[in-house]
Amino acid sequence: MQLTEEKIREIIKEELGIALEVSEISKTVYQQIIDDINLQQSEHTDICNITSGSIITDLDNLKIHINYCYRDFFNNEVLDNIDIDMLTDGGSVYMSQSFILCNINLFGVSGTINQMEAMNTIQHEIEHLYQEIKSNKRIPSNDRLYAKMRTDLEFGDEKHKKIAKIIYLCFKSEQEGFVNGTYAWCMCQNFQTPPFSYKDILNSPVGKLYTELVNLYFELEENKEMMDILKKEYRISINKIQKCIYQFLKRIGRILIKVNNDKAKIWRK
Repeated sequence: MQLTEEKIREIIKEELGIALEVSEISKTVYQQIIDDINLQQSEHTDICNITSGSIITDLDNLKIHINYCYRDFFNNEVLDNIDIDMLTDGGSVYMSQSFILCNINLFGVSGTINQMEAMNTIQHEIEHLYQEIKSNKRIPSNDRLYAKMRTDLEFGDEKHKKIAKIIYLCFKSEQEGFVNGTYAWCMCQNFQTPPFSYKDILNSPVGKLYTELVNLYFELEENKEMMDILKKEYRISINKIQKCIYQFLKRIGRILIKVNNDKAKIWRK
């Protein structure tokens, strides 16, 4: 299950299914946020300026309200001591019959927003909205499991947090969101010649998450207490986790084809 070049080559058999509408709307949202940031007053803190605002966009003929929070750090030295995952985490969606809301967190340094991380975050959340709109149901649909996972992630002890992270990374909807976000992240990369390699994917946001999942899985196999939490509290078998990891690997592998094909179209112009 390690993310190796041989494994990637083995599983790439079809193109990654990234909806064109999701990709295009994500680009529009990014530009709308940039434009809106320039109109807002920032809040000054000791380490960064914080700008908050709202925009409205259309997705599948529905109005989407997007609240954003942009943290502009004064220098890279300050940013080096900040947990970037915590900054970009917390992007969330809310959907009812009459109202659709998306919250997005972004960051930058010295007045320049980090476009790659911004697109990674935006397209991840837009993908969640797209799935819910198309299926007309909450995703993920297992509210009990998702609620326990979120509670354990925030308040559990170390072993519960690790199991909750495994569960989180195994949700199909989250994997698809990560994949869509990383596609946008890759397309922002300014590499000059094809192909975009498995090493690039390994160092991408989704590659790092996959590596974290595999490492947690190996720890799970060797820890009886964690196995008991998985089976008794989450009612999930180790075989189910294995299948989810393999599906995650397949989704990651397909990014290579999608990114390289789309980059090649740009180069041919």
